[in-house]
Amino acid sequence: MVSRDDHFYYIQEMRYLNKEGIHFAEKHPDIAGKLGLEGVHAELRDPHSERILEGFAFLTGRIRKMLDRQYPELAHALFNLIFPTYLKPVPAKTIAQFTSREGMLDKPQLIPRGTEIHGQLSDQKVTFTTAHELLVQPMTLDKLYIDPESPSDFSISAVLKVHAGADPQVIDYDEIEFFIHGDPSLRFELFKQLNNQLSYVSIKGLSLPHELLEIQWTGFQPDHSFSPDEDHTFLPLHLIRDYFDQPEKFMLFKIKGLTDALSSLMDDLSDFQIDFHFKTPFATGSMFTSSNLLLHSCPCHNVFNMTSEPLEIDAKQLEYRLIPDLNQPQMEVYSVEKVLVSKERDRHELRPYYHFNRDSIANKEQYFYALRREPGNTGGWETYIRFFKLKYEKNDLLKGYTGSTRIRATQGNFARNVKIGQLNKLDRAIPETISVKNITQATTPCWPNLYTESDWNFISHLALNYRDIQDLESLKKLLTLYNFSNSETITRKINGLLHVEKKRDYIIANGRCINGFTLTLGCDDQKFQHVGDLVLFGRVLGHFLEAYCPFNSFIRLVIEIGHHQKLLETVVTG
Repeated sequence: MVSRDDHFYYIQEMRYLNKEGIHFAEKHPDIAGKLGLEGVHAELRDPHSERILEGFAFLTGRIRKMLDRQYPELAHALFNLIFPTYLKPVPAKTIAQFTSREGMLDKPQLIPRGTEIHGQLSDQKVTFTTAHELLVQPMTLDKLYIDPESPSDFSISAVLKVHAGADPQVIDYDEIEFFIHGDPSLRFELFKQLNNQLSYVSIKGLSLPHELLEIQWTGFQPDHSFSPDEDHTFLPLHLIRDYFDQPEKFMLFKIKGLTDALSSLMDDLSDFQIDFHFKTPFATGSMFTSSNLLLHSCPCHNVFNMTSEPLEIDAKQLEYRLIPDLNQPQMEVYSVEKVLVSKERDRHELRPYYHFNRDSIANKEQYFYALRREPGNTGGWETYIRFFKLKYEKNDLLKGYTGSTRIRATQGNFARNVKIGQLNKLDRAIPETISVKNITQATTPCWPNLYTESDWNFISHLALNYRDIQDLESLKKLLTLYNFSNSETITRKINGLLHVEKKRDYIIANGRCINGFTLTLGCDDQKFQHVGDLVLFGRVLGHFLEAYCPFNSFIRLVIEIGHHQKLLETVVTG
């Protein structure tokens, strides 16, 4: 199939041949006449010679395209080793809430990572999977209100109720996960207060030390990443991508210390009230209800396991396109998990070439595979696989074998059509007493630009250090690398960074003086959805800076708005 790239290279080659043909005709008119080349007089050219030149231009264009892609393929091989997420589409995402019928769940139920959630769109199934483990507990959040009996001037209270018939002693209170939901203005306002203006957390009716209960923002934790291979590899870098793509995932938090705080009430606990006390009041007009703070919510993405269409390996081609499902052309390969080839009783498991180990090198009969991505003609990416052994790469390798590929697939732009409530069917392994529905509309998937200078720019930024983020333009350029969708909203936020100032600083930790520096970032809060959105950006950027913090040092990030008004301060250590 002729792609848009093929046409581009063909046009380039035709221009070159036409230009050189004119020069050749001027210098050698006698030979040019015999070849049907008449210089600038295109109408006098021999049509048969024209067809030959067009065919030659097409073939040489394909060769140029292949040569131009040799260097990006080297970069992609490096990405597969150190940052494999870059070579994967960014799938559609949503937030799903799990609920249990009161009286039907008497103990916590674990929802494993990767649990499938299904919906029906236009007579076709769409599938999302949970991004992390979730513990559904026999309790509900009954009320979120401002308690007039609160000892603080500024506070908000959440009443949690244990289901009838459930044993309160089996509930893991430290693992109760809250999700800030609702209109963006309310969502970001509550996030700002809890994240930036929280004084302390208490339980109504109990006298507790203020430091006992502590909020942990779980959306930043390694076990809340979207893919297992992101858990420990360049985690701070994934957070920037997630902020630009689905900032709601950072609205999750737990309250550590609840189990100890409630231990004296375990014998007869039916409900309890958590009070959040703040230093400053909420913005005028902020009215919160129980719909703004939910339990048992989890980010989900349109990625799921399946086996692709079988490959009939012949001697006619060097590589084969991986097709997830012939009946669903919008489906594409997210990642390849396992490759098997078989012929009668002969069966081999292939290893990825760029991940081979010492044992595979020693085994001369070991087969390998390599993958290549390229933009598809109808959007998305197409994935190609080729097979070889060490020092042997011919198209007759594995001739007559059938390939079976276990993949993780995504449904591309089709999944972005999911509306609120359309994902409502659970994996069969989950008890029927638990139901689910998505509470946000699916995001729009996007694909990083392949075979461009962005490849090298992105891989080079993995080797940056803190000196490279001291310059405003460098910082903006670095953040732009994560704007895979070329979103105007993201561009506006990046342009909302006004100035960067750096000065040497120190902190005292464990009786030692640690040298570091303070990075002050001036921002225009009007370029963000809400001042709470800027607070979230500052928190994400703080975690991002961990990847650039020198060993045995620290970076203090200060976010300022207006006339040097401090909005946020966070410290990361190396």
